[in-house]
Amino acid sequence: MTITNFQHGVSSFGSMVQPMYGAGIGNIYYVCQQANSAVYADIKKKFAKHTYHGDGSNMLHTTIASALSMGVSNREDYFIVCSDSSDYDCLTTNTMAARNSHLICPGGMGSNGMGMNSARVHSTGDVPAFTLTADCTELAGFFIKGYVNTAANVLVSGTRWHVNIHDMFVGMSATSAGTANYGIYGSQANHASVHHNFVCNYSPGAVTGTNNAIAALIYLNGTRGIVADNICLTGANTTVTSGMTIPLQNAVIARNYVMESCAISGGVADAGTLTSGITGANSVMIDNRIGVVANATSAVIGGTADLSFIHNFASSDGGTQCN
Repeated sequence: MTITNFQHGVSSFGSMVQPMYGAGIGNIYYVCQQANSAVYADIKKKFAKHTYHGDGSNMLHTTIASALSMGVSNREDYFIVCSDSSDYDCLTTNTMAARNSHLICPGGMGSNGMGMNSARVHSTGDVPAFTLTADCTELAGFFIKGYVNTAANVLVSGTRWHVNIHDMFVGMSATSAGTANYGIYGSQANHASVHHNFVCNYSPGAVTGTNNAIAALIYLNGTRGIVADNICLTGANTTVTSGMTIPLQNAVIARNYVMESCAISGGVADAGTLTSGITGANSVMIDNRIGVVANATSAVIGGTADLSFIHNFASSDGGTQCN
């Protein structure tokens, strides 16, 4: 059987396309929970006694945070997390602090944010599931179960350059009105690439609550960047001020789907509401689809038709071009 490479950089069997110990690859750390007993027993036989020469760091870890603490900036370290039937709980955030490092769950790669065999990371405290505090970091392949009303589920912290966030399911948990929280948030994310993610308000509490509020499912500010092929869904009974707020300078916002939820709970419609679809004053929006049924005139905000807005479509009468 041949190996089929995913479009985003790993093989269909979860092995990296690049040689394991070749040029450009630093240390490789594996994360597997002990509760995942059969897989853990197998990986333990392979890697438990292995340490790297030089820093003496262990190759095998049972928590994501422990593995990440081994990272060294600019070494091009990889942190590979095993899929599991149980959540990877985090009371404190998992921090990517090593420049040029990669935190990935191969089982969730190439799934366009729909989970598949992703490792599920559950925030059990009021913190982001992941915080990126270093430049040139890659985060991919995880299913996030957010904490109730937390400010950001994935946080790009401070002034960052060249972060790459993809193939993530970001499940928010907004359960009250007036909550300014976000799925993926970066106040100064320069040259960022955020693509093939699915972001929504999905928790059971949010579905049955009332007036749940979110500022934006994806918010990115900074200079340049690519925000493409993401799916943003309000979630049932949830009001989102702007599905995507991208005031990046000279970014490309392309092929995204931003929609209001039309969920049914107990036979009663619990549709979500988008006040606006995409807000992006300083970027080019191309070929986006916005389902703003109740407010179609606010599908896209902040640019100039035929200059910064090109071939975007709103959901008026089944798909009228909005600019």
